Amino acid sequence: MILALQQAFSYQDADTIWEVLRVWLNTEPVPGWRFGPFWANALMLVTALVFIFLLELLLTIGIQIWERRVLGRMQSRRGPNFLGNITTRQLRGFMIPIIVLLAIPAVLYGLEYWTPVFWPGRTLTIVTAICTFLAFAVYLVYMFGYYWRQGLADALKLFTKEDVVPLNADRFLFTLAPILVYLPALLSWIVIPFGVAIIGGHYCYYMVQDLNVGLLLIIADFALFLVAIIMSGYASNNKYALVGAMREAAMLLTYEVPMLMSLLCVALFAGSLNLTEIVERQSMTWAALPLLPAFVIYFVIALAETNRPPFDLPEAQNELLGGYLVEYSGLRFALFYVSEYSNVFLVSAIMTVCFLGGWKGPMFLGPDGLWLTSLFWFLVKTYGLVYFFIWARATMPRIRIDQIMFFAWKFLLPASVVALAITALGVVNRHPWFNANRIWDTEKYDYMVVTTKEALTMLTAAERAFFWGYTVLTVVFALFLIWLAWRVLFVRRRHPLKRREVTWS
Repeated sequence: MILALQQAFSYQDADTIWEVLRVWLNTEPVPGWRFGPFWANALMLVTALVFIFLLELLLTIGIQIWERRVLGRMQSRRGPNFLGNITTRQLRGFMIPIIVLLAIPAVLYGLEYWTPVFWPGRTLTIVTAICTFLAFAVYLVYMFGYYWRQGLADALKLFTKEDVVPLNADRFLFTLAPILVYLPALLSWIVIPFGVAIIGGHYCYYMVQDLNVGLLLIIADFALFLVAIIMSGYASNNKYALVGAMREAAMLLTYEVPMLMSLLCVALFAGSLNLTEIVERQSMTWAALPLLPAFVIYFVIALAETNRPPFDLPEAQNELLGGYLVEYSGLRFALFYVSEYSNVFLVSAIMTVCFLGGWKGPMFLGPDGLWLTSLFWFLVKTYGLVYFFIWARATMPRIRIDQIMFFAWKFLLPASVVALAITALGVVNRHPWFNANRIWDTEKYDYMVVTTKEALTMLTAAERAFFWGYTVLTVVFALFLIWLAWRVLFVRRRHPLKRREVTWS
């Protein structure tokens, strides 16, 4: 670790924002002050962890309050006035300025690109920075004025509440368990690429460390979460907490196998475990298209991994009084709470990176505005998935523990094995979707990035048969999912028998 911290980078060698900041600290940013390689790298490591913690805390508060408002509207409560006395007029009053401020640089870049108009100097860069700062300021004014008022109050209450430890609990394990529950959520953020920018003439990613085994690190972090859950239930010396921990352990062990299978499909698709390379491989085709079964499987598993309905049996209040964290209070309970909501954002970010093209989208600001547009498209995709978690909580009923285990072992596991086998067949048969539109050129002994139409002319008859066969099956599966969603959301159900009046006579 010390040798890794002592590495000195130049701007040409820096591939991430963290490394760029280390270079900046090592080039005497303030006259008379200069950090050596070891202290510059150590300082950036501590700064990155503190920044991730604060970001997770703010995301937890934001998602929690957003969830309350959505649930209030879905359950026919007071809707927008449920928290902070927010009305539709006030909502429009903050949304319209943000949209206008973000649209101004997009229009200016578009005029420069499509017309002979040319803006002198760094006008567009300065205008983009000013508009972004103003939009963020309007957002913060609204959030702290209306949106997060109750959330911040809840956070302060949790951090200042009395910390109670059961009389016969194992104090060491009781204290260590919340830290280990939170640690996987903290470490997984290190390898998530949030966007990309051009610094020093080359691309730098919005991430802490670009690891070649980033996907493997995330899988290992989820396994560490399992150990922490068992530890929290055992250390509480409470039979309800222990039963909740055993339920959670059984469920996580059950669902981690198909989760690993679905992520292996992504690794085969990209030919790498590096998350930035996985995103770069999705330039022609998003992985969700060829890996639609794996995407659906991971989507379902994400609900179970984050204890969201209908898979929230480990915390079933009507059966277990709160599950494995029933004895926790104060700061320890807050760590469980922060880790749960940060995991919701984390699994959504993983789905965005692995299946939805990551930060890729219509980069309407050009290369100079890549730092903004890449982050914008990443957050749009991620928060769209976060909304599904909230919607699922408001619509799906809790199912029994035996149904959860049956669904995983007898349906998800075989389906994930079949999805992995089909992905391997697609790679072997040079299916362009499964190879990220890269076809091996036998003459140049190298991969060529081609369109799907061009790839079809390069395939053999057997490979084309596999291509069209899988395409038809994918279309049928997608139509089945659309029909199922329509049936769940819009078809009115009727009770088969007429309801009888209940009387006491």
